[in-house]
Amino acid sequence: MELLERDSFLTELGRLLRDATNGNGRLLFLGGEAGIGKTTLVAQFGGTARRTARVLVGACDPLSTPRPLGPLADIVGVLRGEVERLLLASAPRDQVFRAFLAVLADGSGPTLVVFEDVHWADEATLDLLRFLGRRIGSTRGFLLATYRDDEVGPTHPLRIALGDLATTASVRRLTLPPLSERAVGALAEGSDVDPAELYRLTAGNPFFVTEVLAGGAHGIPPTVRDAVLARVARLSAAGRAALDAAAVIGARVEPWLLAEVAGPEAAAATNYVESGLLRAEGRVLAFRHELAREAVRGAIPPPRLLALHRAVLAALLREHGGAVAPARLAHHAEAAHDGPATLRHAEAAAQEAIHLSAHREAAAQYARALRAGGVLEPMRRAALLGAYSHECHNTDDLAEAVRACREAIAIWRELGDRLNEGEQLGRLATLLVVSGRNAEAEEAIDAALTLLEALPASPQLALAYRARAHLRMLDRDSASAIAWGGKALALAERLGARGTTIAALNTIGSAMLVAGDLAGRDPLERSAALARAADLDDQVALAFVNLGSALGEQYHFELAGHYLDEGIA
Repeated sequence: MELLERDSFLTELGRLLRDATNGNGRLLFLGGEAGIGKTTLVAQFGGTARRTARVLVGACDPLSTPRPLGPLADIVGVLRGEVERLLLASAPRDQVFRAFLAVLADGSGPTLVVFEDVHWADEATLDLLRFLGRRIGSTRGFLLATYRDDEVGPTHPLRIALGDLATTASVRRLTLPPLSERAVGALAEGSDVDPAELYRLTAGNPFFVTEVLAGGAHGIPPTVRDAVLARVARLSAAGRAALDAAAVIGARVEPWLLAEVAGPEAAAATNYVESGLLRAEGRVLAFRHELAREAVRGAIPPPRLLALHRAVLAALLREHGGAVAPARLAHHAEAAHDGPATLRHAEAAAQEAIHLSAHREAAAQYARALRAGGVLEPMRRAALLGAYSHECHNTDDLAEAVRACREAIAIWRELGDRLNEGEQLGRLATLLVVSGRNAEAEEAIDAALTLLEALPASPQLALAYRARAHLRMLDRDSASAIAWGGKALALAERLGARGTTIAALNTIGSAMLVAGDLAGRDPLERSAALARAADLDDQVALAFVNLGSALGEQYHFELAGHYLDEGIA
């Protein structure tokens, strides 16, 4: 159908691409409610942009737990070169980000990159947007990120990313409005649908309008779901079977996979490309709107839905095995009620997410693994709970982190494993401190030290010493904090416990600074350097935060500002 009331937006997109062509790169967030026409607008603009620019399109998928750096993974096959090599080699995230920035800075010509549906973005993709937003201005790149603003509430991760970039000069935002009643009337011309009633029921949402009109129904369905399903109901049994399979496969439907799952009925899918239910996107098929796919999938009877997920999982493992993203396998395995497969793939997906610092996704995958574990062997369940608790801590879900940690402690205690019980007690102390429950933290660290000091020297004991030092530092008992921190540092260095070495240096330096000893800068700077070498971004940030806050507390504002600026950069 004709693209109405979007000329001004196409003009603005063209202007931003010209800015990028001239070396003033831009990041644009294009928002609007579901079905408002963002994808259609971007597709039309991209078709025009191909005359003068390289165009790369990737998307975030509506998996229950998204794949890390999904949109970047979509386009590396076109990019080839360094970005693809680094992703395939599971290189550190910072290297991947900088390699992609170098692609945008390539002087051979402008590049238009489209990331669709970033309201479904994983944590690593949001960090990539933050990274590029602050640096894209000196490149010839134009990154266009679309999102559903009706799904981005005040605490949504994308909302936080938008706020982080709100004052960045190279970042822009546009919001697509609904169509006017006049435009809806123009679209309804020649149909049997009353334009005024169509506008009243759809509020000018282009997807609602086009789906109702495309269905050819007499009368207006009360919801878009009804409109989609009324249209689907007219398909043959074979056609509906193929469409059901496509809806379960996901946002992007590989023809070979559809053939495996739907069998001979998959041939009907080509007819739906022509009719507009599906569209071809390069070598894959996709529903014209994600809302349509959700409507189709939601109407599949549970037994058939279960069978389809099992068929998709089996086909993916049979044909491509290790080449399939573990997050995708875990998604289908859980929906297929395959506990062992869910456990296996969710753990792998969590590890992949951790590697890319996508901690929210890692926590979700560990939660999925625990749900699927059923009557897991106690030792394995305790280990999973510990890993899950750690990722909940990283995402600031402290209540759940404490709950999971306590459950792990109980299991280790029941097993008589004093070393692991002591380690988790030390970690519990840290969680309780962050939660503002210092008295409980003292009890936990006392219990940890009682257990661990009765055992041979271990990294777990070094970690417990550091937790005690941290508590003393928070109490502003600097002498005790430095003493306990010194014990932690000496043991950690002797045992090669790098993470505890970094944390102990941080605690020692912070304690020295708040006591007025400027020599505390040295251990904090060393902590930051070691953390940077180990790609521990959170510890690098913590070192600079503590340098800035402790120096500010001592009124050394110029020095504090220097360290805070370095940390932000």
